[in-house]
Amino acid sequence: MPMVERNGIRLNVEIAGSGPPLLLIPGLGLAASECRPLTRALAGHCQVICIDNRGAGLSDKPDEPYTVGMMAEDASGVLRALGIPAAHVLGMSMGGKIAIALALQQPSQVLSLVLASTQAKPPSAAQGRRVGFLIGLTRLFETSEAYQGRERQRKASHAFDAWDRLGEIRSPTLVLHGRSDRVASFALAREMHGRIVGSKFLGFPGGHMFLFVRPAQFTAAVVDFIASLDQPTP
Repeated sequence: MPMVERNGIRLNVEIAGSGPPLLLIPGLGLAASECRPLTRALAGHCQVICIDNRGAGLSDKPDEPYTVGMMAEDASGVLRALGIPAAHVLGMSMGGKIAIALALQQPSQVLSLVLASTQAKPPSAAQGRRVGFLIGLTRLFETSEAYQGRERQRKASHAFDAWDRLGEIRSPTLVLHGRSDRVASFALAREMHGRIVGSKFLGFPGGHMFLFVRPAQFTAAVVDFIASLDQPTP
């Protein structure tokens, strides 16, 4: 489990498996350790590089405002530090926003995009209140440093808006979304898919965390998508 230094901070990285490189970017407040069920499932097909975003897990939690673009640069720096010129990129929830930013900022590093339970514009007031309430509950169980890191991530995530730039994405893209998601709108996910040229879309039963509830189906969709990119077009 290496530590990679980027922009003066240390970022924790977990690596598993072999095959085509797959950068796994967790959602708001999630650590790589909490994504291990997905990492293990995907590691049978890919070399999975899962990071703790700044403000989460074992990574540093600098006392300054965060932006999604800043976290995308962190992810870019991790790939460079590991000597990986380009990778497939899987982002979940806030991690999907980071993946979108990475594809826009460093397109040559992104072989493909898988966007799970995410949206590319600021949340509605109701969505924002729901996320804020859930984060508030974590304050009862976390250290002050962990809570503040999560809160900085929340503010960065809520400020992110790449809606009008989705047409610039040229990486092959797969959008995966739970039909009952109350955190990131299913309707907006379908519209996001429509704005990304040539993207594919799959809806799943379940809500925002469908990928953890249905890991086998989720993993199969990701693996099939990546494998299809190596197949010649008829």
